Amino acid sequence: MEYLGVFGFVFALLVWHKVSALSERVRKLEGFLKEEGYVDAEKASLREILGKNIGKFVKLELASEAADYAVEKKECMLLDADEDWIKVRMKQKKQEEYLLRIDFIESVQFIES
Repeated sequence: MEYLGVFGFVFALLVWHKVSALSERVRKLEGFLKEEGYVDAEKASLREILGKNIGKFVKLELASEAADYAVEKKECMLLDADEDWIKVRMKQKKQEEYLLRIDFIESVQFIES
């Protein structure tokens, strides 16, 4: 019976070694992907640009997944932006507010007012 405990301990050590080796390989692969430009740097820079221009008027062009929103190609004010979402208010009488995913934004045009 003691052999069963020793066998279990050795097995656990082998599994732990394999898992730690895999996590190191994943980190190396992530670094390689960032260096080669496979990570979506455009969306990261768009987040920064939108974050710096809160309070300005914009016209947004959205991807086909979000084409049903009423904000596409209409003037709206950028109210807030975070990692994944932006909040905009329409520049119409109703002043409706919308929450949009940054991933759905194809292009942004800033409007001087």
